Amino acid sequence: MAKVHDIYGGKNPWDLPAYTIPMAARFVRLPVATLRSWVVGRSYETREGAKHAAPLIHPPEGARARFLSFTNLVEAHVLASMRRVHEIKMYKVRSAIAYVEREFDVKHALAREVFRTDGVDLFVERVGKLVNVSAEDRGQLRLALRESLKRVDYVSGIASQLYPLVRTAETVDQPKLIVIDPRMAFGRPVLFGTAIPVEEIAQRFQAGDSIEVLVEEFGVSKDLVDEALRAKILEAA
Repeated sequence: MAKVHDIYGGKNPWDLPAYTIPMAARFVRLPVATLRSWVVGRSYETREGAKHAAPLIHPPEGARARFLSFTNLVEAHVLASMRRVHEIKMYKVRSAIAYVEREFDVKHALAREVFRTDGVDLFVERVGKLVNVSAEDRGQLRLALRESLKRVDYVSGIASQLYPLVRTAETVDQPKLIVIDPRMAFGRPVLFGTAIPVEEIAQRFQAGDSIEVLVEEFGVSKDLVDEALRAKILEAA
């Protein structure tokens, strides 16, 4: 039997460094500065002097220039959902994440299926105790997390696909027509059900091809082409 060549070097594709911080920020609709502070930490002044907030997201070991993995991308997606609902202090979030990871004995808890199934309530209650938020606010945070996690698919308990938000509305109840899968197109966004990169559709359109031509040549629906162009418009915004 022919030997199968492992293109991932024995590693899981979702753990490989693949995204710069600016690229990842576009995919999860965050300001670059915000995501960078989550990855490298940030300094801040107190009465006792300058202090440094530890990172929330930890890139793969040995990743150069702080390249993020797909797992990191999912973590950023989940954190972004919290940021959109409440301006919760990140050191409180960091403490709650550490608590959940200890309870379930996992790393990168936000990108694990156990977080979706059992960890959200544990996380919200922990944040609630640390921040002393109302029951109503806890309910809103819990809903935001559960809704954001509906845009993640899992394989063997690990996040394997992310359906990024590409429309201007803040709601996460958007069609899942664009998907990011580290096993396709080097982890770049593709049209759902295909391996066609969103970038390729956008470049062809910018070069003068009409939507009708793109639909015919790529053999996909107009809805998919429209969503690809919408995604690129938002990336450039």
